[in-house]
Amino acid sequence: MVGAFPVKMGLGLEKNLASPVKILEKGGVVGIFPEGRRFRGKILEPKRGVAFLAMQSKADILPVKITGNEQMVLWKALFGKYRIKVKFGKVFSIRQPADCQPADYNKLANFVMNNIRRI
Repeated sequence: MVGAFPVKMGLGLEKNLASPVKILEKGGVVGIFPEGRRFRGKILEPKRGVAFLAMQSKADILPVKITGNEQMVLWKALFGKYRIKVKFGKVFSIRQPADCQPADYNKLANFVMNNIRRI
């Protein structure tokens, strides 16, 4: 209903992320949790998918950090009991050779996550 796409374990980056790559190549916008899932609290280590998307689509990255949702409970959120902060960093690009190896994707994903941590 909201345009989300599932990621299935074991299919690999190319198959799992084919839909968002197409969206980005057409100039669309894709939101992704670099950790591979939503998480409340401490920022986790990123997965390779964020770097793969950036490399395949050549799309710019807008780092976004959401805080204040660590102990959130849905019914309290509906009544405005929480103050959520959404912070935006500066847009940046990843430009690496097309023959990047999986280890390179891990380094690039860490680069993206470091940009988020600095916000």
